[in-house]
Amino acid sequence: MSPRIALPVALFAIGVSVGCQKKTEKELAPVASVAASAKPASSHAVRAKLDPAHSSIELVMKAPLENIYGTVKSATSGELFVDLSNLEKTTGLVEVNLQKLVLTHEKRETEDGEFGGRQIQDRQNQHARTWLEISDDTPEADRKKNEIVTFNITKVADVSARDVTKLGGSEREATATVTGDFVLHQRKVQKSAKMKIVFEFDGDRATGIHMTTVEPFVVDLEEHDVRPRKAFGVLADATLATLGQKVDKHPKVSLDLRAKLLSDR
Repeated sequence: MSPRIALPVALFAIGVSVGCQKKTEKELAPVASVAASAKPASSHAVRAKLDPAHSSIELVMKAPLENIYGTVKSATSGELFVDLSNLEKTTGLVEVNLQKLVLTHEKRETEDGEFGGRQIQDRQNQHARTWLEISDDTPEADRKKNEIVTFNITKVADVSARDVTKLGGSEREATATVTGDFVLHQRKVQKSAKMKIVFEFDGDRATGIHMTTVEPFVVDLEEHDVRPRKAFGVLADATLATLGQKVDKHPKVSLDLRAKLLSDR
């Protein structure tokens, strides 16, 4: 190839490469630059501490040939600041440790075939930790950042019962749309989830909260740079797109959270 032809071709190749890099960067959610924290939005807010022993997270990833189910138990912490007279002023922070994530799966040979029973595969769980960069070969500082998922509640809207103190009974129910900053793999996006909230009362005193998602919310793994890796920082040849028949890149997440109201604010 002559120099006159080679130079324009080389410049074109560089331009395409840079363009692809920019496109990839745009597809990723921004990096969460600061650690999330919960702050009360009302002077009347009472503090509630999440109960890890009675809280859990579930996810479902359905693909044509394989369904993957995930559970995280006894690994949810955080706190809520709840204004019982005005639920719209509620804030909070939910933290989940992904080291407690357990995946099970069910497979079938063809799209028309029957799924087999759910099974746990150690190799699949190890792959998930490598993709999330929380595996044993991950440097400790990076692992500690990546293993924590946070949902920082900043807005509560569409409340069915704004003032739960005016409701009666030992269990008082409301629904609301909860919005906040969701951070996975150190990348932040805004998420909303419709929640059912049951307040437990002892007489006129609130003692506990049980929050569950009415409908799962969807997480885009590509947005959070969660993708096939061979080891920490080493991308695999396969991508989420090429694994389309096996892996759903949009898991649906459900929350089941219990919290105890504290006497102090």
